[in-house]
Amino acid sequence: MAEHMITVPGARLFVDERGPADGPPLLFLHGGPGQSAFDFLRFQADHLAARGLRVFSLDQRGLLRSDPLPEGHEPTVEEIVADCEALREHFGLPAWTVLGHSAGGHYALRYATAHPTALTAAIFDCPAFDCDLTDRARLQAVAALLDDMGDAENAALAREIAARPGRLTPESGAIALMNATGDRRDELFFRDPAALAAYNAVHRDSGYAAEDWRGASHLPLLAAMYTSLLPLLPTLTVPTMLVHGEGDTVAAPAIVDAYRTTAPGARVHTFTGSGHFPYVEEPETYADVIAAFVRERP
Repeated sequence: MAEHMITVPGARLFVDERGPADGPPLLFLHGGPGQSAFDFLRFQADHLAARGLRVFSLDQRGLLRSDPLPEGHEPTVEEIVADCEALREHFGLPAWTVLGHSAGGHYALRYATAHPTALTAAIFDCPAFDCDLTDRARLQAVAALLDDMGDAENAALAREIAARPGRLTPESGAIALMNATGDRRDELFFRDPAALAAYNAVHRDSGYAAEDWRGASHLPLLAAMYTSLLPLLPTLTVPTMLVHGEGDTVAAPAIVDAYRTTAPGARVHTFTGSGHFPYVEEPETYADVIAAFVRERP
């Protein structure tokens, strides 16, 4: 295992590298926007490395172990994609596979269509390809949870927003209603209470203070998540796979269906015991599926 601080245009990035030096290289892009690779490193990276993959995991620019963003600077998707390319060139790799989770799936699709020759393959894990579709599907789960909590007023509002004409935006109220579920919010993202407890414990015991994560610096990227990337799917020229938890509320059924029917050579794997974090809830099976796909290519 090695930890790197790598200078790219406009930023200095933390990258964790583990696994055999001659293994198929895999870049992990975390979600959020504004999380980090911290939990992936704790729950999954070693499993993939043990299966022979050379795993690179970065904290995206401005986050946690990467240097803070310059004051007043708002990151862009284009910068994150450019950072991926700069890292590939830094490590001297002719190509690698990108694995993007949630918002990282959004970045991975943008990377795959902008730099197809840089990739051997792309894996989209519970991807945020279109947050209008995400919100409409998730609001149904939010409404059911609010009903169970006895909050009929907010449950009705959730259903009303889900049925609105036009496209939803970050200001439509879906996020506020999701947060109105309070301590039960995480039930929207996890199926296994034990996995959720382990996930929360890893963050609680990380040794980092709340301000160290700097997740709010990536909130400007949320607007990009509401621009549908579904029209890009038919243009893909690299092998791809979409993986998702059966209970995931980000990769809505309409998103999975659009990928399955429009992406060339589409492959889908559903983790039946997971929500939004199959690499936490089913770590061994997840690693088997990802490693097998990556190893299909030389």
